Amino acid sequence: MAPADGAQLARSLACEPIELPERLFEGTKVLLLGDFHGTEEIPAFLSRLSCEVMRRGMNVIAALEIPREEKDRVDRYLDSTGTQADRRALLEGEFWTDVYQDGRRSRAMAALIERLRALRQAGLTLPNPRRLDVLLIDARDAVSPGERDRRMADAVLAVVGPSAAARQSSLLVTLAGNYHTRTVKGAPWDATYESMGYHLARSLPASAVRSLDVAHAAGAAWFCTGAEPATCGEKVLKGNAEGSPGAIRLFDKPDDRGYGGTYFVGRLTASRPAREQ
Repeated sequence: MAPADGAQLARSLACEPIELPERLFEGTKVLLLGDFHGTEEIPAFLSRLSCEVMRRGMNVIAALEIPREEKDRVDRYLDSTGTQADRRALLEGEFWTDVYQDGRRSRAMAALIERLRALRQAGLTLPNPRRLDVLLIDARDAVSPGERDRRMADAVLAVVGPSAAARQSSLLVTLAGNYHTRTVKGAPWDATYESMGYHLARSLPASAVRSLDVAHAAGAAWFCTGAEPATCGEKVLKGNAEGSPGAIRLFDKPDDRGYGGTYFVGRLTASRPAREQ
């Protein structure tokens, strides 16, 4: 049951309710959320999830697929009051202004960081404070996809791995592309591909890592289909599931991609680049 001051948190931030299966938390230290870049709904799900986890009395570490070089800007924004000037300073970073707008640099991602800022500051004011920290895990200078995933996993393990300082009552939630969050080896383009999720599953106890893939109705997303900026834009997507937005479905055992369940976000809406605002 959630602590009494969790209701205060939910009211102060108008947190949207979300029902989480109790076994989602059984031994879980790292929850991987597979992302389809460039939508409004998927980043919003992370903010809803973070609020619910904090309402239940736990701390949250939100790990985002953003280069670590943006850390100072993000940290300053999290400690700010979120004014327009603060937002402009956040979005002046090289990550956000890159001509390659792959959906990770969306308005929805900027809105997610704002929501995490508000949650962080509200959580610290509770009678029994909750912490919300943001961890940037992407390695922009990696020389190969495999190295990139390994270094993303290393960034997570530095916080929750066996040698990391103990963080009691904390859940690390990672939002990253849904190939990075698979917990088994291999991808359609490379049978030897070792994802971030694969590295984490090998480095932590089996019960400590749980991965959920995104399920959605038909809609649209902003993403790239190639390596050139001209391939980026709004694309129509078919749906792959039905249900109630926010619903989490857990499998009896992981599927052949290593996913232990899905989270349903409803109809997808494309989110344009944040730098356009």
